[in-house]
Amino acid sequence: MAEKNHLGEYLERVYPKHGELQVDEKGELSAIIVDAEMDGFICKFHYDECVHIDMGDMSYVTLDKHNLILMMNLIDEAQEIYDNRTQEEWDSFPD
Repeated sequence: MAEKNHLGEYLERVYPKHGELQVDEKGELSAIIVDAEMDGFICKFHYDECVHIDMGDMSYVTLDKHNLILMMNLIDEAQEIYDNRTQEEWDSFPD
């Protein structure tokens, strides 16, 4: 019998869709990242090949290699989504 992954269950319950890009009502992309200490923070991607980190009321985050690689991959994924957006899609979002 396979052992349950309690950490994975916790993350899915507390931070659903963590590590996945989400589109808000303005068309901007963001993702929740869970750091090495299991604290979640928001990363925003503004079509500038950067990640903008919103830590809320936290004074620091503890990032491991997995977090950094994930953020780099999300930057590339967001850039590709923005690059492939049609003018009609851009126009559908409010300024």
